[in-house]
Amino acid sequence: MENIFIICFTDVVGGSSDTALIIALIGSGTAFLGIIVTTLFGFLTWSRNIKFQILKDERDRFEEKAQIVLEHYHEALNTGKLDVKYVAVILYEFPSEVSKIFRSSMEADVLNAKDIETKQAEYMKLALAMSKSIDNYSQQIKKTAEVVDKKFAMELAMDIVKKTISLQY
Repeated sequence: MENIFIICFTDVVGGSSDTALIIALIGSGTAFLGIIVTTLFGFLTWSRNIKFQILKDERDRFEEKAQIVLEHYHEALNTGKLDVKYVAVILYEFPSEVSKIFRSSMEADVLNAKDIETKQAEYMKLALAMSKSIDNYSQQIKKTAEVVDKKFAMELAMDIVKKTISLQY
């Protein structure tokens, strides 16, 4: 198989089989070097952004959940009925500040309050606490994006390159 390649390549290049072999080695070496450089560059970019992306996705998930819970809580204030599932989400998945506000509103029996202003005030307290929690996530994202372990990233990149080399030969 290799001889067929060299003979065909020799006819195209118009030289000896040694010349064709050298040109083929240079071409494959250049392609392999390109793979290594691309892998290294891609990995370094990935390692710089991975923690940032994980936290950003987590913040987006948290924000969506906050929106759903707030909509449900608003509906509960209007109807006077609160779903147990959403109570569990508020009490266990949100930070303690949100849970405290929610607990205090439940203890004050705000759902059964006749005064609309009282219900609105409790809703706004909960919404404000949730937005502060989301803002804390944003600050954590900024801090994490600044702190990425470059040494670990390089070690992992070198492992990928070594495995790539061992797979090719």
